[in-house]
Formats: sequence, C-alpha cells, structure tokens
Amino acid sequence: MQYRFQYVDEVPQMPQVHMLRGNFVHLVLEYLLTHEPDERTPDAAKASFARAQAEFVERDDFAALALTDEELAAFWEDSRDHVRAYYRIENPRTARIEGLERHVEADLGGVSVHGIVDRIERDDTGRLIVTDYKTGKPKPERFSADYARQLQLYALMCEQSLGVAPDEVRLFFLGGSLQQTPPAQRVLRWSSTVESRLRVRDEAVDTHGRIAASCTSGEFATQTSPLCDWCYYKPWCPAWGGDPARAVHEAPVVLRRREAVTRG
Repeated sequence: MQYRFQYVDEVPQMPQVHMLRGNFVHLVLEYLLTHEPDERTPDAAKASFARAQAEFVERDDFAALALTDEELAAFWEDSRDHVRAYYRIENPRTARIEGLERHVEADLGGVSVHGIVDRIERDDTGRLIVTDYKTGKPKPERFSADYARQLQLYALMCEQSLGVAPDEVRLFFLGGSLQQTPPAQRVLRWSSTVESRLRVRDEAVDTHGRIAASCTSGEFATQTSPLCDWCYYKPWCPAWGGDPARAVHEAPVVLRRREAVTRG
C-alpha cells in the first residue's frame, strides 16, 4: 500500500524531520570524506557541517518543516550528535574511500533496479566493502533482515555496475544515545557471496512480480505495526479506516496549508 501511495498514485508527502535530518547528516559525511585522508580533521568536519547547513536552510522542503527557533536548534544539535556517533565508530582519516553517493544499477532479467550507495571502500587487506549509514537507533542483527537485503542488493548492483563484487556489506548506526550505545553496537556486517547476491536477486524479482500483480488487480497489501505512526499516508490507509482514493486530492491541500504557514 505504501508503494501505491508513493509510486503509483504519486501522493505528495509532507517533509519529515527525521528524513531530512538523515539527508543532512549524509551530506555532512559526504563533504567530510571527499577530503583527502590527512585533511579529514575536526576542523574539516566543522566546515563540512557549516557547508551543508548553509545549503539546507535554502531548501524548500526544509523551510516547509516550519520549525520554531527551539526546534531548529534541536535539529542542528541532534545532527551534531549523529556526526559525533560516526566519530565513535571510526577515524575518518583511516577510511580508504573509492566512491561516495555512487549511483549503481542492475538488470535482473528484465527487472531494472537502481540505488545510491553511501560509501564504497577498501579495507587494509584490499577487500571491497559497501557501507551504508542509518540515522536511526542501532538494531540487533536479528531485527535487521530488511537492512541486510538492501545492502546485498547494493552489492549485486555494484557487481554489475562496477564489474567487481563487494566482499562485505555493513551498516553504521548513527542514532541513539551517545553515552549508552558503545561503538561495537553501532556496526553490523554481512559477508557478500555469490549465494547471497543470487538470493536477493530472486527476492527482488519476486517482489517486482507481486507489485505488478497488485497494479493489475488494484489490491495492495497492508501491514500494521507501531511504525505506522511515522507513516505520512496513515490517514488514507485502509488498514486504519482510510480511503486511498482521497489521498491524491487531500494530500496537496495539506501541503499547501503548510506552505502558507511557512510563508506567513
């Protein structure tokens, strides 16, 4: 159902604070790691933060959040905490970066998939690694199957786009308490093998087939969970008594009202 709202009906979304914070932190780290290793100093991190900040305050989606002065200060401080969490995971001078925010794609037998990989790098032994940042709280590996599939799919796309398959995929969790979450809990790793990439390829093809069938039948599955409270589409979701057909007309009205408040 979420896929229908976002990609079939193209219902416009209200900007979300947590999503924009994630985008902002990704941009800060991209700017920092673009420097040569010896130049990735604390001063460079501060300059990268300021550069990203100057760009963000000019964005329409950021302005649409209509943050109060107190909320804006919290946004920047929370973002700094995420960058500090990154520094607890690794020293940026040691990262052997080969690509940042790299577009990759793959043809899975008529099914085309695309993605943006946060980082592609080599470790000290020369192994190729795909790294992704998550700005949420750390999750145990047993609750991270969706993340593992996403990263293995990235590995498959890297194999086709770059002509070389990653040896490992990993996640850096940047959210959560800095005092209570040790660095070891902020990193998840999975080996990338021929078998893991073939398995995720088959899953992607199967998912595409189910989406195509839903588009034909008009029946889109729903799944409720506490995460529904974070979903912009909840008011129109049939699982919560909503009418999906009304979303196309009502969502733009909500956006226009927010824009009016922002301009005011």
